[in-house]
Amino acid sequence: MLNVLEDEEGKFARASRIYLTGSSGGVTFLTASGKLLGKKFGHGTTGAGITEALKDWSKFPESERMPGAIQVGDRGPIDAKHATVQPPEGCLILKVFGRYLAPDSKNALRTTTLLKDFPGIVNPATRYPGQFEYNSEANPDFMWLTEAEWKSLVPASPRNGDKFPFPAAIFERMCRYHLLPNSMTGRTGDVWGVVGPNATHGVRAREAYLTVEKASATGIHLTLQGFVYLGNVHDADAAPPKSQKEVLSALGYEASLHGRLIYDSAQKVFTHFDMVALGDMYGEAGESTWFYRPGRNPVGFAFELSSGFAPADRLPPRGNMTQSDLDRYIGLPGSK
Repeated sequence: MLNVLEDEEGKFARASRIYLTGSSGGVTFLTASGKLLGKKFGHGTTGAGITEALKDWSKFPESERMPGAIQVGDRGPIDAKHATVQPPEGCLILKVFGRYLAPDSKNALRTTTLLKDFPGIVNPATRYPGQFEYNSEANPDFMWLTEAEWKSLVPASPRNGDKFPFPAAIFERMCRYHLLPNSMTGRTGDVWGVVGPNATHGVRAREAYLTVEKASATGIHLTLQGFVYLGNVHDADAAPPKSQKEVLSALGYEASLHGRLIYDSAQKVFTHFDMVALGDMYGEAGESTWFYRPGRNPVGFAFELSSGFAPADRLPPRGNMTQSDLDRYIGLPGSK
């Protein structure tokens, strides 16, 4: 195993021969003492794995299967060299949820249905059962803002009606990392580069402003309005992509932004940061024809403030980052 923690958790992982899942998926079944019950690889294999693991579990003596029979010790110090990065000091954490949508019969929006909305999927019941269903669910992520960044959202001398640009550094990160519909199919690479000499690193156009709706001694209420154009211009006559190059040429997302922020002047913290991005995606979501939907199709993202207290709310953006990844994430230039 590569890059396994050199601490108690790492020792447990090596001794139990746990499977560290990758993009292909998979699961390992263990007892609390670290005895291996089984492994399953690939998407859609969890159900069968649970059934087999329960059969093996029933063979263990009752003394080991009883509650409290296995005592789990203290985790001890974490191997900081290999551990997942933690939010920077003073960081503001936003929960992000993205979801594919579709128009309903009344011209409103609904959640997607596998066979109805994704004609490019062939034989879904026999190929990775379950994979396409969870890709249609609300996919979670986290966005981190440094202390200096979120403080840049607070106007120094706010007056009702004041309007100012949404900070460029925050906007750039939002566009490059958190408004990418392809990330919901597990494709987290930057496949939004505009092809050709006018490449714009995926951001074709963007504009957003914050407006002071209410300013008082107790706090500041802000609204956010704007838009983003990512990827390439939509070609209504384009055929379904057949190669990675064609995927890049066809991909795009155009959305409007609407948000509400509330700053508590006494506590000097944001108590609300709610934003939605709703617009149309076109082209291929993944890097194959599985998630191709002809024409323009709605995709939505929702952002909300997280306390960051729970361990699950402190997961890094995209779920896994090294320190160098975090440096690139935080260090994106905001002048583009």
